Amino acid sequence: MKKQHYLLAIDFGTQSLRGVIFDPDGKVVAIEVVKNSVENNQKINAVKRSHQWYLEQLDALFIKLNQSNVDITKVKAISFTVIRNTLLLLDNNMESIGYALPWGSGFNAVKLPRLKWYWRLAFSLGDLFVKITPSLQEMQKRAAINTVWASSLNDWQRINKVALLSSFLHMSITGKLIDSTASTIAYLPFDYKKGRWYQPWHWKFQALAIKSSWLYPLVEPGTNIGTLSSNALQSTKLAENVSVIASGSDKACELLGSGCINHGDVHISLGTAISVSQLNRKFIGPKRFYPAYPSLTEGLFITEQAIDNGMSQISTFINRNKNDIEALFGNNDEGKLSIETQFDRILQDVNEASVEPSIEPSIVSSYNALLDDIVEEIEQCLSQVFERTKLAKTRIYVSGGGAQSPILLQKIATKCQVQLVKPKCTEASALGAAVCMAVSEGIYSSQSEAIDNMVEIEQMISP
Repeated sequence: MKKQHYLLAIDFGTQSLRGVIFDPDGKVVAIEVVKNSVENNQKINAVKRSHQWYLEQLDALFIKLNQSNVDITKVKAISFTVIRNTLLLLDNNMESIGYALPWGSGFNAVKLPRLKWYWRLAFSLGDLFVKITPSLQEMQKRAAINTVWASSLNDWQRINKVALLSSFLHMSITGKLIDSTASTIAYLPFDYKKGRWYQPWHWKFQALAIKSSWLYPLVEPGTNIGTLSSNALQSTKLAENVSVIASGSDKACELLGSGCINHGDVHISLGTAISVSQLNRKFIGPKRFYPAYPSLTEGLFITEQAIDNGMSQISTFINRNKNDIEALFGNNDEGKLSIETQFDRILQDVNEASVEPSIEPSIVSSYNALLDDIVEEIEQCLSQVFERTKLAKTRIYVSGGGAQSPILLQKIATKCQVQLVKPKCTEASALGAAVCMAVSEGIYSSQSEAIDNMVEIEQMISP
């Protein structure tokens, strides 16, 4: 691939669909965003054709990309990085059955599939030494597929394929339902340690009410899975020889895009859901009976602890105190600083002047206390990860929307007594997918070389 060619990473997150075009040096050439609005979510409920909504979002993104100032015919590779555990059930026409089953929906199956007698006996014997059954039942309750089986049996009987959002998006542009092992993080019969589906006789197929024929091929991260279909060529306006590269989930890509590729590297993702992750040669989950996740780096697993509501606590706080915030800052019209940045500046002034907290406006004190609570949760997650992995505490890479808050970063560094490393690129997940593409396309010979050339560190924050 020549240096003037581009890499297109498409990041499907909880709040938006983002298309980021990188040059081979990791510089952002263009970025376009399609927000996942409430109206769009209501549209899913109205037509019950969730696959159509995702396709429409993708079409809207490519319309924006084609209207940008960048010649997208120079794009030579494309890759998706997608929110984890969003499931689509597909019928014989490869169209969705009912609703999408997204991450964070709080599934709680009212009826659980029953295992064969010999598996029940095995778990009962295991319970004599370590209580296994409660963890098994919790997993069964939270599995979206079991909710469908328990409450919508007619829909369950119509299933031809189950697809994670990433595999469905691959199919939408290549015609092939296929995915990366590093994207396969869900309540599915997936062997996280070996990076493959379990054999059909395995107990997880019974526990999750899934048939082996519903699954699809898996490939290693960085695999070229094909080129664009004729329909995709027409709708995207990309060139015919564009390579489609399988990368990984949003969190796996975020680690790589932040520069984490070594055993022991630690990362904090300050997004809608906060996650604390450590790369490890050993397969060690965050707690007993929980798996480590596949990473984009060969031979390494991700030990992860998560705070599900994460930085969304800030959004909730802002919405709940809208009137008080407007009284403090005025209307936050387009073009002004974000509310978070304005809070940061007030707190910075307070800290530098050593002003007593009692003279702060109450809303600022409440915001500051919320940041402290978030930092406390992060410290607890870090302690749990280090307790599990037994690895030494090293510097920590940070990314995500919360990483744009100097006050929050300083609080984390001071509370956890560790140096933070902040990459310059604010699109870490997309950059991780771009690193994957750059290695796959032969621009760089290894992930290490790609990161040296594509990932730039902007700041180090000391306690």
